[in-house]
Order: sequence, then structure tokens, then C-alpha cells
Amino acid sequence: MSTTNRLDRFIATHQKSQELWERSLKVTRGIEGCVFNTSSVLHLHFGRCQKCDRTICLDATKSMPPEVINALNWHLLLNGVNLLRGVVGWVSAVHTKEDVDQTIEAFGSTLDGMLAEGVI
Repeated sequence: MSTTNRLDRFIATHQKSQELWERSLKVTRGIEGCVFNTSSVLHLHFGRCQKCDRTICLDATKSMPPEVINALNWHLLLNGVNLLRGVVGWVSAVHTKEDVDQTIEAFGSTLDGMLAEGVI
């Protein structure tokens, strides 16, 4: 695979994770947090980030309480999304716009459920 092709895939992957952040967390629900990625790995975090540009997170001190991670994981599973421990997922250039839309919808339902329970 050429360097240009890898860069194009990285950019496409980054854009998909940014779309998840913009459409689900910040804009729609006003939740403090971030979605950041390294290549095709997508990381979720709820809470304030001090050194995060939404691409590479330099805030190694941030963490989420176990009850938030567990609730996130359960709600995602109930909405058809399986992330590693509820905070790490994968997105790639092969994911279609429909895949991303379905994931964002499931993620939105997850956030709504967590907000209703007072977890976040």
C-alpha cells in the first residue's frame, strides 16, 4: 500500500471519528468529552480534556470512573455496538456512511440512556 493511500485512509478514518464526536456528544447533547484516534483505533472519553486536539490526546492523566465505563459498555451493547471495554473501537475506510450513521444513532441512544440514568 502506498504512503498516499495510507494517508488517505487515515484522513477518512479521522473524519469518521470526528463526525461521531460532533453529531453525538458535543453539538447535540452538550456533553464534555472527546473522541480521538490513532490510525483506525477510536477512543472515547467523557469529561474535561486539558491537552486534547481530538486527534492525538496528550492528556495521560484523564480517566473515567468504572461506573461510567460499565454503563457506556452496557448501553452500547444494548444498541448493537460492541466496543472494547466500552471505550475503544475501530473505524476504517471500509465503513460506509450508512455504517457510520447507524453507529452514531446507536451512540446517541446510548448517551440519552446514560443521561436519563444520571450516569453522565
